[in-house]
Amino acid sequence: MRYPTLLLLLPPLSTLTACGTGRSADVKQGTIEQSYALTYTEASAQMKASASFHYENTLGTSLKLTDGSIITFNDTPMIYSNPLNSASYDLDTHVVGQLRTPMEFRYVNNDGEVFVTQARVPSPTVIKTPHEGDHVRVDREMAVLMEGDRLVDTDELTLCLAYEPSVASAADPSVQECLHSEGPMSLVFSREQLARFPLGRELTLQVKRESHPKQNNPRIHLAETFLSKPLHLTLQ
Repeated sequence: MRYPTLLLLLPPLSTLTACGTGRSADVKQGTIEQSYALTYTEASAQMKASASFHYENTLGTSLKLTDGSIITFNDTPMIYSNPLNSASYDLDTHVVGQLRTPMEFRYVNNDGEVFVTQARVPSPTVIKTPHEGDHVRVDREMAVLMEGDRLVDTDELTLCLAYEPSVASAADPSVQECLHSEGPMSLVFSREQLARFPLGRELTLQVKRESHPKQNNPRIHLAETFLSKPLHLTLQ
């Protein structure tokens, strides 16, 4: 009796996605995509640097560096982590005094090539109005003015109004409304947006300024973020 032959077709490596983690030694070094992120949180004076490596593009298989490769931030080796099979390298720093500039990621691959990516924390953008502790009318639009360096073509502001109960529930859920800008330094929450928030409860208002500098090497991606101290408001 003849049994049917089962053919197992394996997809080429280029079709793999970030659902798993591979080794950098198993791919050509010229196909490795480098992604870097630097975030400074003003309220805690914490700076987090992150780096990740993928095969071919940012949606490709996550890669873990093998012996012979190294990634550092400001000359300090970054720590490997693997949350949900998405490998990354991280370094958390408490900033005392002024931020060091320039800051840099340094990646040495298995072929001994050195890639230096300079980074900076974007200039702070602060909320001018409404002021801390202001009582905001829920039946009116809320205009928020911000102060900081003018946005350039790689910058974007995100302004978020949020309510976070101590214990979220169906009766007392978390609420967040965010506005985005690539130019104006004044944004307006509508009456419809404000109506989603509870009255007389503390809300927070925070600005996130992001920059995605253009790199000479298209395989290198960098995102820089400044998170302002949140302001506390109530609606009435």
